[in-house]
Amino acid sequence: MNSLQDRIKLDTEKIKQLLLKNGVDGLMKTPGFQSLHADGRHHTKSSLDKQIKNIEEETKDIMPDDPFFSLFYNLDDGDFKAAYLYGPQFSNYLMMRNPQLENITNIGKGLTQLVPIPLVNIYEGKRWSLPRVQIYQRGEVVKESDLVGKETYSPDFEKQDELAFIERAKRYAGPFKEKIDSLFRNKALE
Repeated sequence: MNSLQDRIKLDTEKIKQLLLKNGVDGLMKTPGFQSLHADGRHHTKSSLDKQIKNIEEETKDIMPDDPFFSLFYNLDDGDFKAAYLYGPQFSNYLMMRNPQLENITNIGKGLTQLVPIPLVNIYEGKRWSLPRVQIYQRGEVVKESDLVGKETYSPDFEKQDELAFIERAKRYAGPFKEKIDSLFRNKALE
């Protein structure tokens, strides 16, 4: 924000409150060589730049001109979901552990109302029916690409996944127990 403040009058306190309220919990410098992303991939300034260019080719003229903020996020897996908000030219990033779609949307809307620079949301997952890319300007989505997954996002999907697993286990527990019991009976009769 310091480099932007030289050119634009910013209310840094409002920006800070917006980010903290929506789960941002760490500022780091983007390394030039290697950065372990939550989903196990490595991101560097050059790999992020390449990913933006690839997305630009896929989505045909959806990306704004530099400089812009970019928020890469993956909500698919409760153990690994994370979001990374990169500043212009990927020089620094803010990390969100355990983000939710509501927080990501709030940052997109709020940050572009407070700072006159577009923000690009990039969904890196495959599970949810979310746009691969959304462009925010002045607090609104001005462009977005096609949806990726099939499922509707739910903020408590981890609980729902666990309940579905328990239901499947209950459903198969009876037949499994019967099979084990019959194996023991057959062994006992031998």
